[in-house]
Amino acid sequence: MSEQKKIVPLNELDEEATIFGTELQSIQDARGETIVCDAGTRAHIVVRHSEMRQRVRWISETLRNPLEIRRHPEISWREVYLNVLHASEEDEEGRMMLVIVDTRSRPKRLWNAFTTDDEDYFATMQEGDLLWQPKL
Repeated sequence: MSEQKKIVPLNELDEEATIFGTELQSIQDARGETIVCDAGTRAHIVVRHSEMRQRVRWISETLRNPLEIRRHPEISWREVYLNVLHASEEDEEGRMMLVIVDTRSRPKRLWNAFTTDDEDYFATMQEGDLLWQPKL
């Protein structure tokens, strides 16, 4: 994967609902495919993964400009968008970002989004079939 540092500043907590309602209600991914997000998915993401309340733009960035897109290694109807993002230039380590998309319907549907420090889990997601990566 690329070593280029991607910087996406954190959003304010009070911006979370607005960003979900504008940027993520319907978004084009890196392949030009439409992905939609409903209120139930938004609630799941911000309640279950509270760190995402300030990282909503990270979801958009990962859908539009992932390091790669892979088929989920265990669930064939899920795609995993993988990225490593930094909140600022001073953020040396960054965070591994995963966005999970349900491909059973058209348009596709945002299923989940979260960050992780678990390199083994991130590596496991990289075991799925490679579906897309940027052209070098």
